[in-house]
Amino acid sequence: MVSTRRRTAHPGPSDKLRGAQANGSGTGVTLRPSVPGDAAGEAQTNEPRRFVRAWSEPDDLRILECLAAHVKKHRAPPARCQLLGLFAGRGLDKEEFTVTEIYEKVRRLRAQYEKMLSTPRPGQCHRRFELSKAIWGKGIAPAPAKSPDELRRRYPDLVDTVERISAAECQGRAGNALKRGLGFIDDTTAGRLNSLAKKQRCLEIKMMLKRHDLRKRVLSKRIKIID
Repeated sequence: MVSTRRRTAHPGPSDKLRGAQANGSGTGVTLRPSVPGDAAGEAQTNEPRRFVRAWSEPDDLRILECLAAHVKKHRAPPARCQLLGLFAGRGLDKEEFTVTEIYEKVRRLRAQYEKMLSTPRPGQCHRRFELSKAIWGKGIAPAPAKSPDELRRRYPDLVDTVERISAAECQGRAGNALKRGLGFIDDTTAGRLNSLAKKQRCLEIKMMLKRHDLRKRVLSKRIKIID
């Protein structure tokens, strides 16, 4: 007699593996939950990401051209505070930038030029090299000394501070050397020192006014006591 009882099928190895994958359990097989940033489980958001354009190769050349024209006219690279005005409306691909961003870009361009000087390689952009050379010279040559009138006009607080230090602490040749050395400071450093000198001068004036006000109050009290 032929048995009509149906035989129960036993799961094979492939069936076990599929079951383990489905249930997240099994020998050596685990399911990893989706996490943010995971390619399989990253959630799609509708929030647009702000596009920030990077500096392009044409931007590098335009920046160098503007700097070279400024140096040719003023005999020195522009100060940090002049950079935004210098590059505004110059048709850069990166249309929006802060003074910090353009300052760092100029600093990197100079670092690249100094690297060209120390490790020249064939195939370097001749135009980029010549523009950089017109701006920064040989990389170590100091800028032409500024005249006392130019220093006084551009950095009045710094000049006043140097003159006061020279008169109070330096005598003879030392004081004159300090004032002459001021003319060789680059514009970026001179602008920063001028801002610091201005802040210091404002603090001194405030302290002087406070002392004057205190003196008036003390005198007023003494007059009342005498009366």
